[in-house]
Amino acid sequence: MSLKPSKWVVLLSAPLLSALAITVCFADKVTLKNGGLLNGKVTNAGKDVAVTTPEGIRVVVERSSVERIARAATPDKSKLTSDEKAWLSQIRKLIARVEFGDGEPRRLALRDLRAINDPAAIPALMQTLRTSDDDASRLLYVRILGDMPGSKAVVGLVEEALFDSSAPVRDAAQEASKKLRSDYVRPFYGQALRFPNREVVCRAADVLSTVGNRENVPYLIDSLYSKVVDVDYRRSCCMSRVNYLASPRGSPYVQDNPTSHGDVAYAAVHLRPVLVLRTVQNPQVKDALEAITKQSFGYNTAEWKRWWKSEQLAENAKGR
Repeated sequence: MSLKPSKWVVLLSAPLLSALAITVCFADKVTLKNGGLLNGKVTNAGKDVAVTTPEGIRVVVERSSVERIARAATPDKSKLTSDEKAWLSQIRKLIARVEFGDGEPRRLALRDLRAINDPAAIPALMQTLRTSDDDASRLLYVRILGDMPGSKAVVGLVEEALFDSSAPVRDAAQEASKKLRSDYVRPFYGQALRFPNREVVCRAADVLSTVGNRENVPYLIDSLYSKVVDVDYRRSCCMSRVNYLASPRGSPYVQDNPTSHGDVAYAAVHLRPVLVLRTVQNPQVKDALEAITKQSFGYNTAEWKRWWKSEQLAENAKGR
């Protein structure tokens, strides 16, 4: 999603990453020359700079409007271990063979990338495949992380599962998360339920339907509904002749049935944008609650809370 000019982009996309109290390192920072700041994941820093915000919005600004780029998620090269540095060089060579080679050499390079399972390679993978503007590269990154032993790859998978701009990449990361040890990934997705964005909450709940447990229940109950802001176009008072003539043809502010006055036609009624706050259901949250608790109260938050309170009282009585 490209939004220009960059001044307008800043107004639309300055999410507060601190709202998600997890250690996912997705907060690259792009400082604009006009003083604006974009937070998210930089996936392209060539002629144009592309930033994917935590809300999944892809913002593109001209490179000339950028003051500097700080990749918070990329490890400091000076702090890399000798093994991590070795992987950085090796992975760059493999990627070059994939991008510029063909035939058997390309196939073998792709096979070698896919076979990487050393956690020491994660910083190099983050600096190369993760920051690529190509969805296929980030999908490969997710699949490599999904096969990593231990818990070191979890942060990268959670980042992609919640915030990547590509649905196939997010889906692959979510499926990979479900196959890891539940106690590795559960805390991250549990805390993501508190993120102030409905899509992120639903993605987290989808994973929790497999890896979640009773500790997630109260937060899932609180996440059954989300507040969203929509734009409605509503009838307003008569539009002036000057405003009508200045409005572009097909504008949502102008109706298609103008009234003729003399030799000039202008709209008798125009539409104005109104921000409307709506409460919407989150099906993935309901499914996660039912999968974890084996109960079914639909979207009835009060019933869920009553049941959970009775469960807590029963557990407390047993513990006495």
